[in-house]
Amino acid sequence: MAVLGHSVNQNDGRSTQDQLDQYARRSGLKREQVYLAWQPDALPDERYPGWGPQTEFLVSDEDFVYMDGGKGSGKSELLVMDCLKPEKINNARWHGVIFRREYKRLTEVIDRAKYWIGKFPQLHGVWNGEQSRFNFPSGAWLAFHNVENLGDEEKYQGWEITDLKFDQLEEIAPSQFWFLVMQNRTSGEGLKATCKWTMNPLGKYHVLVKKMWVDPFPLVTENTVRHSIGRISRVVDGREYTKTVRRIFTTVYDNPYYRRHQEYISTLAMEPDVHRRKAFFRGDWDVTQGQFFNTFSSEVHVIPARPLPRTWRRLAGLDYGNVKVMEFLCRDYLDNVYCEYEFRSEPTEELPSGETATVYAEKSAEFMIERGLGQGLLVAGDHNMWVPVGKDVGTDRTPAKIIQSTWNEIFGARGLKPPVLIKQWKKGSEHHHFRIACNEAVRDGLAFERNPEWETNPELPEFKRPPKIYFFDRCRSITSTLPALSGSKNDPLDIADGQDDHDFDAFKGPYMMIRASEPEVVEMTALVKHERYVEAMERQQVRSRDWRVDW
Repeated sequence: MAVLGHSVNQNDGRSTQDQLDQYARRSGLKREQVYLAWQPDALPDERYPGWGPQTEFLVSDEDFVYMDGGKGSGKSELLVMDCLKPEKINNARWHGVIFRREYKRLTEVIDRAKYWIGKFPQLHGVWNGEQSRFNFPSGAWLAFHNVENLGDEEKYQGWEITDLKFDQLEEIAPSQFWFLVMQNRTSGEGLKATCKWTMNPLGKYHVLVKKMWVDPFPLVTENTVRHSIGRISRVVDGREYTKTVRRIFTTVYDNPYYRRHQEYISTLAMEPDVHRRKAFFRGDWDVTQGQFFNTFSSEVHVIPARPLPRTWRRLAGLDYGNVKVMEFLCRDYLDNVYCEYEFRSEPTEELPSGETATVYAEKSAEFMIERGLGQGLLVAGDHNMWVPVGKDVGTDRTPAKIIQSTWNEIFGARGLKPPVLIKQWKKGSEHHHFRIACNEAVRDGLAFERNPEWETNPELPEFKRPPKIYFFDRCRSITSTLPALSGSKNDPLDIADGQDDHDFDAFKGPYMMIRASEPEVVEMTALVKHERYVEAMERQQVRSRDWRVDW
């Protein structure tokens, strides 16, 4: 059941009256201030609610709590109900604000608040249109504001916002979000500052929101709720600061009303635009408008990390610039390619041009040695690394020479064979043709065709044609940026400029090489004969295994 938006347990055998009495005592409120208002995760005529995503949202007390997914799951109403808990509106120091980018879209949330507050006149909530907020007799208030333009957030400098809420975070610039988070505080006795929001795919800041709040928090299912619990951290002046996070995923099927009245579900399912249908019906974040690699699916292409046989062929790619990325690829004997590891370095406030070649070489060497990578590994680097740009201060060497000599020194000191940088040559008009060839090859490797009879008969193979490219779940950067890449308006075969394509650039070179045939060995030594025998045995074993079974 819900007491003004606060869920209480109905599974302990006590009456509703007893639970309301206990809630009043626990909250330090008078009994007449507490009454049943709303049931999360339940139909209006259901006596008891189930434990679903709405309930999870209301009772979660992590520093950041947010609900994402598809449309029609009842997310916006939750923001209002979470603010109407008795312990909040009866505390004079409680202040709540629900933000959205455009005020005209915020009016729907205001209308819902007016409905619920008007339904219970005992709340004595008075609407002040000039201030766009409800005032309560205790002195608490709930406001509704928009931040349509960059800089609008600065109007709230110095505010004390106990409950900070965002409706559709994907529409709000990250700089605005973090500025308003700095106003999320309280000096009220017994109050806790909370920050909660809702979000859907395909907003203006889809890519940034996905990278910050979706990819780092993979979902698990518990008590019928798909959620993730984690933390984010930042080191400042040598000290680590952390915030706890709870992500809750929901779709229209989690709304009990629409489960019974499925007209709206049919409307979402029949959306003709495949990108909008995947985003709003399924809550799929692996989709963007104009998506270039539109067959990418995290449930198909992203698999749990696992140790792969050392005899399989491996290559790595290095994209060098302000952002520096290495992607490590492995090919099995059925020509499936796995992205095993990645190592990415981005510019910071202290280093706006990114790490120097020496620093990146040192860190990447340690990264490879710790994971048993790099010994004799071929690393395909952009040809720009062999020209004197981006060189370390005080040297006249190229980035390629700096990185190679550093790897030689660090690996050699430990008695290991160092990786070897090789040049990807892309010159003149061939550059464009090389890009197109890479794009089409990766598209072909991602493509798959499901068996339409598999859903009704799981004993059948799931795929008529399985994909040839897989990414381990620890490779979060490429699985975040690859599906976000959009196509060029001028060339349907190419990717648009100005995107975060560093991971793809580091991936595509070695992918083209690792799929190429290996050179024949003329002299069949005993060692080569043994390697061929091992390869034949492993090839035979691989053919009899499912592509997602651990090795």
